[in-house]
Amino acid sequence: MMSGFIGLFGHGCRTMSGFVGLIGHHYRFMSGFAGLRGHHYRFMSGFAGLIGHHYRFMSGFDGLRGHHYRFMSGFDGLRGHHYRFMSGFDGLIGHHYRFMSGFDGLRGHHYRFMSGFDGLRGHHYRFMSGFDGLIGHHYRFMSGFDGLRGHHYRFMSKSVMIFIYISKEATL
Repeated sequence: MMSGFIGLFGHGCRTMSGFVGLIGHHYRFMSGFAGLRGHHYRFMSGFAGLIGHHYRFMSGFDGLRGHHYRFMSGFDGLRGHHYRFMSGFDGLIGHHYRFMSGFDGLRGHHYRFMSGFDGLRGHHYRFMSGFDGLIGHHYRFMSGFDGLRGHHYRFMSKSVMIFIYISKEATL
């Protein structure tokens, strides 16, 4: 139970319990400001290290990645995001989510009951369930606008997969 300021790491913490080291942070019920990473947390429990973040019921602002979270539970790492009941804005990727559950990683998106705007791809989704990846899209009951391809969908259910097969033969 620590209350005060750590000048070396730029933390101003109140009622914090855990570990602050060189490789990561383990916080429980922390409220304050971490200047080095630009985090402003309230009632956060989990692990914030070099490889990822594990948050539960966090509210505040993560300035380094441009995240504004409210009541998020899951994993935010270098390779992907696993969110449940998150509301806010992800400035780094340009996502605005509300009550999303699923996986948002480098290779694809798996959404359930998501509402908001995906600025990177120009998607505006409402109550979508399915898979949006690099090789195809699988949507169910989606309404909104896909700006990248210029599609306007309403209550659509379809599967679009792209397969590329290259065969090369050499004869002597």
